Amino acid sequence: MRRTHLLLLASLAFVSLTSLADGYCLLWSDLLLLWCGLKISMSFGHSYLFGKEVYGTAYVVFGIMENSVKKSLPHSLSRVQNGDGQVTLKREQITQTFPDINALVGNSIYVAVSVLTESGSEMVEAELRGIQIVTSPYRITFTKTPKYFKPGMSFDVAVEVVNPDDSPADNIPVVVNPGGVRGFTAPNGMARLTINTQATDATLQISQPTQPKDITYLITSRGQLVKSERYQTKGQTLISLILTVTKEMLPSFRILAYYHPTDNEVVSDSVWVDVKDSCMGSLTLESARQVPSYEPRKMFSLRVTGDPGATVGLVAVDKGVYVLNNKNRLTQKKMWDIVEKYDTGCTPGGGSNSMNVFFDAGLLFESNTASGTPYRQELKCKTASRRKRATTILEVRTSLLSKYGDEQQRKCCLDGMKEIPLSYTCERRAEYILDGQACVDAFLNCCNEMQNQIVEKKEENLQLARKDDSYTDSNEIVSRTNFPESWLWSDIILPPCTQANCHSTSLVRNVPLQDSITTWQFTGISLSRTLGLCVGEPLEVIVRKEFFIDLRLPYSAVRGEQLEIKAILHNYSPDPITVRVELIEEENVCSAASKRGKFRQEVNVGAHTTRSVPYIIIPMKEGERSIEVKAAVKDSYLNDGVKKKLNIPRTDLVPNSPTSTQVSVTGREQVSGLVENAISGNSMGTLIRAPGGCGEQNMIYTTLPVIATTYLDKTNQWETVGFQKRSEAIQHIKNGYKHQLQYRKNDGSFSVWTHHSSSSWLTAYVARVFAIAYNLVAVESDHICGAVKYLILNAQQPDGMFREVGKVIHKEMMGDVHGKDSDASMTAFCLITMQESRTICDASVSSLPSSIDKSISYLETRLPTLTNPYAVAITSYALANENKLNRDILYKFASPELSHWPVPGGKMFTLEATAYALLALVRAKAFEDARPVVRWFNSQQFVGGGYGSTQATIMVYHAVAEYWTNAKEPEYDLNVDILLPGRSKPDKFSFNRENHYTTRTSKVS
Repeated sequence: MRRTHLLLLASLAFVSLTSLADGYCLLWSDLLLLWCGLKISMSFGHSYLFGKEVYGTAYVVFGIMENSVKKSLPHSLSRVQNGDGQVTLKREQITQTFPDINALVGNSIYVAVSVLTESGSEMVEAELRGIQIVTSPYRITFTKTPKYFKPGMSFDVAVEVVNPDDSPADNIPVVVNPGGVRGFTAPNGMARLTINTQATDATLQISQPTQPKDITYLITSRGQLVKSERYQTKGQTLISLILTVTKEMLPSFRILAYYHPTDNEVVSDSVWVDVKDSCMGSLTLESARQVPSYEPRKMFSLRVTGDPGATVGLVAVDKGVYVLNNKNRLTQKKMWDIVEKYDTGCTPGGGSNSMNVFFDAGLLFESNTASGTPYRQELKCKTASRRKRATTILEVRTSLLSKYGDEQQRKCCLDGMKEIPLSYTCERRAEYILDGQACVDAFLNCCNEMQNQIVEKKEENLQLARKDDSYTDSNEIVSRTNFPESWLWSDIILPPCTQANCHSTSLVRNVPLQDSITTWQFTGISLSRTLGLCVGEPLEVIVRKEFFIDLRLPYSAVRGEQLEIKAILHNYSPDPITVRVELIEEENVCSAASKRGKFRQEVNVGAHTTRSVPYIIIPMKEGERSIEVKAAVKDSYLNDGVKKKLNIPRTDLVPNSPTSTQVSVTGREQVSGLVENAISGNSMGTLIRAPGGCGEQNMIYTTLPVIATTYLDKTNQWETVGFQKRSEAIQHIKNGYKHQLQYRKNDGSFSVWTHHSSSSWLTAYVARVFAIAYNLVAVESDHICGAVKYLILNAQQPDGMFREVGKVIHKEMMGDVHGKDSDASMTAFCLITMQESRTICDASVSSLPSSIDKSISYLETRLPTLTNPYAVAITSYALANENKLNRDILYKFASPELSHWPVPGGKMFTLEATAYALLALVRAKAFEDARPVVRWFNSQQFVGGGYGSTQATIMVYHAVAEYWTNAKEPEYDLNVDILLPGRSKPDKFSFNRENHYTTRTSKVS
């Protein structure tokens, strides 16, 4: 048998440049490679994302990325006028800096571009990396070519040609020898060529009279039998069949044919047929009103046409996101590629013998006379070893965790892989670990490994600013403030057929466009019961205005540092205009508008041009600051306003810099932290956020606003944080409640996911939080009482003890309930839920009083034998609710200062146990004993708020809120004098009932 050789003849693709009006250029390449010995060319054509052309001059320079170090190629500097042209990197320009070009194989080329607009008012820069230097511009695979051929018959070669980034190479000439068979690759990178094999001269003819035989053929797809037929033949005849490709044959199908020449023999063959990746049904997105462009904030009518009764998910994404990375966009082809992976067939057709044809097609053959196929042990076929692929972050996490069998070390490793907002090194973070050297070692190993992976994966982030409009009168213009990367995120259900034999129906959805000046790509994904999943072609909608502002801000700034910001005025009207531009005053930002409300100036902007208006500002305080610019065109209705956030992060001290000490005096402890962290969530970063996630995560993010709102309602303290914050908190509670109902089962219980078994602890926790929220938002009593009824019927034992019937995934939520003396902790936790639900469920749960009594009796008997301080604290709180607190046993486990309840195994357990102890003291009205506990809590806060874990923070705030709600409000009339060294007069502060939450500070240098 002659060996078939494949020879590839190829040419290089182009690299394209797009210049964006928001201050950045984005580059992408169709090929992302340099073939050593040739040249790479770049064709330029830059335009804004909203469709307008950019006129100016581009300066381009190439360079080499060698070991993460950029080395430019000075001789490659080129200039392109007015955005249209071509630049070329030649081999000679590389060898002038790197004489041995072969030594660069494996490295990459970067292209840096700076574009100066024609008016000189706008300079944008961009950099494209990852143009790989390889010895061959393409990679060839034969995965779709049959492994076996039949001598004397034609052989179909299926060749897949891909670029080094695994994207398909289109229209590439392919030559197969022997025979010189030529062809070109299709858009999917595939080329199919037929080779006619030659017969030898020496032949031996053997004939036998043949009887008519039945040929059976089967058509399979996605592991299912689609069609089967049987044909009777006479002699050697060619049978031609015309098959209609149906939706059941997507994304590919196999045809297998066989017959029995004798009773104990089978002749068979098969072929694999690829089908064009398309939907089984249909989905089309189009504008109901066809116009070239739309204005921001205007209503847009989106017509969705698809399969009757299908559910269609819609999303709109800024096209700039796809310019950064277009490879991760969901397409119909990607969906079918995933489906294709579950094909039970092993080869593209054929087999080494008749039985292997069946086996490789994913079929089992059994006969009482002929031999059969071996039994398949696994769903997928055995595959040869493949090339090592790039390791993902998720795989790194899994690999690192698998090294540790001990649960504590796995937790330490997991903590090391978490990202934190502070720029601390792994070694510095490890200084705070108190769980032994083994935990420190696991933490450092996982933390350092994850940091290395993140550095390798990190790419340069191009921050997309947005284009914004102007105004007529400053007070009448509403500035654009919302510039999301994606939005809409909604589902619609297409109407059913209103007449017989209709194939599609339509629905028009009216949505207001967002504030961005850009091109939105509307994408739809439909799900039909009969026609499966369909990803429609995206609809591009251009959003722009005749006149608008593009406000250029850096992502962050340093407090006290002078920086320049620019407002770029875009005029696409046919006439020159005079524009009045206003910079609006912002508190804690020093600018030309400071102490005057706004700073005005007039500028002229030519027709179809841009004009840059610079401002110098100095941020004076850390945090997020709003920068707002408005502009109005003289004698015209054209106007625009834009408002963006400037982030001024906290900075660490520079070494050897002067230090200072701050003395802070607050009239009342802890409340300001509760109010700020629970409602705004600013200082706690990602700890508190909008509800969402699984059934356990959602409850974490719902609890804190419930506690804070309850406290502020009872004490009438909303004025101190702003009345508008209440509606914000209430909305969080509503969203959390609604989201949690997704995980409620018919028996009233809750689980982490709908397909998981129910959890006693989670059900009790949900009922407890819902009972607190009952007086805040509309909570159905059945959702609380159903959970309580489930606990009584399924989790409570005859002696009153509660047990866990399921499993909690996020065990950090449970505190030490699952630790030592867990029977008492679990019982106390469920008892607290029943106590707090008693007023709501007394009428509907008849067994509630007796269940409470049984649990109380169990805990009273169990309390003297408990050894875990956590179990003692939570049990004491449950008994205190029934006026049965045993103070002697509670304080037996307290610290010598009687300020907290230490729990072996971690500080977080100590915080939660102390919170339950404080709740017990508050319930017993022992406010004097509770004060040292509150002071201790105040000293335990982490920098920026919070107590280290979400559950610890929730319990501490709950306990402190109960304390301040029930503690008698003292009269405040306090004068404080602070005498500092080097000052002749003391700092004087006065506190009263109106300002006792305010913190006063004196600085000592």
